[in-house]
Amino acid sequence: MKTRNNIVPRRKFLKETVATLAVSGALAPGKVLGANDRVRLGAIGVGGRSRKTLIPIHQKQPDTEFVAVCDVYEPHLLRTLSENGMKNVKQERDYRAIIDDKSIDAVVIGAPDHWHAKMVSDAVAAGKDVYVEKPVTHSLEEGDDLIRAVESSGRVVQTGTQQRTWPHFIEGKRIIDSGRLGKITFVRM
Repeated sequence: MKTRNNIVPRRKFLKETVATLAVSGALAPGKVLGANDRVRLGAIGVGGRSRKTLIPIHQKQPDTEFVAVCDVYEPHLLRTLSENGMKNVKQERDYRAIIDDKSIDAVVIGAPDHWHAKMVSDAVAAGKDVYVEKPVTHSLEEGDDLIRAVESSGRVVQTGTQQRTWPHFIEGKRIIDSGRLGKITFVRM
């Protein structure tokens, strides 16, 4: 999978990652997925980002299906179900119900930022693979704990960092790497 500058657009990466995990059986160890099997997903936090972007991306994959959505704010749940044509999907207010559901293979986390590390940690401990929006953590210590949790679980965790593939960031890195700017000693953003 190569594109210009060997950078893969995030949407293509998401699509191919889910497809590859499903075909390879990497999702839900011990469960071998056949040609007719689907990856059962739960969405945690279904405000605008999840409702308008993450859920539709995953719905386009023929081998995935959302079986549950979770949000503490009921209007988000109702809008997600209606705007994304979801029928027969469980609605939860507490993300732990999604995490504890053994029939769910993976979760898509679009909850508020301060919940990301806790939800990812709980999800991998429950045997779920995870896609989580950025930021994954708020501190280095939180990151260290999460890395240990993910590595010991053997689960797959992916985070969205699409800005790194935007052309102006790639060009900026190319300019810095070229040395044209000399030694950089101060940066203001």
